[in-house]
Amino acid sequence: MIRPIPISFEKFRIMAKQGMLILLLAVILAVFANTARPRSLPLFAPPLWKQGVEAGLPTVSIEEAERLFAYKKAVFIDARPPELYDASHIRGARNIPEGSGERFLKEALSHLPKDSMLIIYCDDQTSAASRSLARELAGKNKAEEVRILLRGWDLWITNELPIEARASEAPKGKAG
Repeated sequence: MIRPIPISFEKFRIMAKQGMLILLLAVILAVFANTARPRSLPLFAPPLWKQGVEAGLPTVSIEEAERLFAYKKAVFIDARPPELYDASHIRGARNIPEGSGERFLKEALSHLPKDSMLIIYCDDQTSAASRSLARELAGKNKAEEVRILLRGWDLWITNELPIEARASEAPKGKAG
């Protein structure tokens, strides 16, 4: 039978103090590393799943978006500025920058069937551009379903899914 090693209260207090110090140091390091990243995560934003629900806009998970992409069941809309879209984007996506105007919007969606599912994405941590464009599209009834892929571009690249990119600016996704 294994007997527990008796620890005095003083030793326990010292170990607990050291543990708390290590935990505090880890949190400080994590916050510093997050702020040093080019695309840092928001520390006090509501959960991403809740942002779409609160705004009354339907969202799509990266897994569902990948499945819809693979079976060609949705049209992906890039809400980022044209220069970012030109550098790289989800393969086959159309570019409709947020606030691009009625004429540009009509032109970009002109060849889509009315019942197309649109998946809007951008590279903003809070998906503000995607949400704004999705509201505009949903308000005009341009498509039966308008969904948002929260943190879309970042998740697409992280999961190394198919993209189109200029050779000099290709991120880690599957270029082609």
